Amino acid sequence: MRAALLIAAESPRIEDALRVRPDLFVIDQWRGGDPAAALGRVRAGAPGAPVFMRIQSLERGGADELAAAMPAGPDGIWLRDAVGRADAERLAARLAVIEAELGLPDRGTRIVACVESARGALALPSLAETGPRLAGISYDFAALARDLGCASAGAARLPEPLAAIRAAVVVAAAAAGVPAIDSAGPALPDLDAFAGEAARARRDGFSAKLALSPDEAAVLRRLDPQAPLGRWMENFVSGVATK
Repeated sequence: MRAALLIAAESPRIEDALRVRPDLFVIDQWRGGDPAAALGRVRAGAPGAPVFMRIQSLERGGADELAAAMPAGPDGIWLRDAVGRADAERLAARLAVIEAELGLPDRGTRIVACVESARGALALPSLAETGPRLAGISYDFAALARDLGCASAGAARLPEPLAAIRAAVVVAAAAAGVPAIDSAGPALPDLDAFAGEAARARRDGFSAKLALSPDEAAVLRRLDPQAPLGRWMENFVSGVATK
């Protein structure tokens, strides 16, 4: 199970994250901080590790976040609230322009499409037709729960609508030929519970899971420490792989 660690740009725990060495760093700009400085710290401490910048949808401030992130040359963009192929390809078109302006490798910036709404869930099948920048598909448990009006905590199992969307993410990712990345779920009592959730995600077809702390990322790394990195890196490191 691959570890995708979400970390704020200004987080004091970047050094802890570097010690864990997650398989994918996702730097969140929403809480402020200097994304270029954060990316530089990660690149210096974990050479070769893929680093993505997490941005809002282009309609909700993501364009400004993208402009702030791209001069640092991230390996990819984690697009929040993605609504199918249309949103992914709108971002791809914007990336093509920025890459040309900044002298970055053509088509070198990948995209993870993250579903956060009912509209995004209904558009999941269209992601299979997205261009070769697509690196993975994920979903946001808490955002979907709010949008659907489902309970987000305290239930013995996922509410049926959320379970259906989670399964649809796996199917869409398989159809697109990219990894499915499991969301961080509701608050769990301890790391043993998190490990159990991650093991279930792996059985359900997810090849990675989003961690919210270096401790969670370490749990994910221990689940399958010997798994080959080649295919994973092919999807997430700069340079478009053939799907």
